[in-house]
Amino acid sequence: MKNILKSICVAAALVPAFAHANLLVNGDFETPNVGSGNFQILFGNALTGWTAGANGVEVRNQLAGNANTGIQYVELDTTANSSISQSVATTIGQNYLLTFAYSPRTDVAATSNPIDVFWEGNLLTNLTGNGVGNSGNVWQNFSFIVASTSALSSLRFAAAGTSDSLGGSLDSASLVRSDVPEPATTALLGLGLLGLAALRRKTAAGKQA
Repeated sequence: MKNILKSICVAAALVPAFAHANLLVNGDFETPNVGSGNFQILFGNALTGWTAGANGVEVRNQLAGNANTGIQYVELDTTANSSISQSVATTIGQNYLLTFAYSPRTDVAATSNPIDVFWEGNLLTNLTGNGVGNSGNVWQNFSFIVASTSALSSLRFAAAGTSDSLGGSLDSASLVRSDVPEPATTALLGLGLLGLAALRRKTAAGKQA
């Protein structure tokens, strides 16, 4: 019985922990603070941790909808389509969990709201949503497992809809190391635990007999 419990504990220890630090700087876009009820278009590296495209990045503080987390979020279609990017030190071959929140702009059609997401220069996904009829931001959370092929990996968000100063919004960007086992490893772990449970039942039945 002690050996069975010990085996179960060892197997459980193989399940990864997810308490890794966010590698992105200012992923919730809280600095600099542009003031409650205000917005500001920032250029270059004025948005802490990020590099804005030629048309800057619009930071909003409790304006035209709430942030997903904190009090600020960003829009990438400022006076025209723009982008933000950040380069992160990564380990080649390591998997990372990328998460962020997206919302279409209130009362704006889906054609104006798209945002493209790029990882290491490759298109990861295209986000869009119809904001017509919404009374504020309607946030959706997205998660992706991405692999690093470089010691310095780039993440880029770019407005991709109609360039009309009305576009989708972003918040709560996070990149953390992922220790999620490969699907085959997870399956083997599950089978191992099932086998241990069956062995425990068999041992108990033998004692009763």
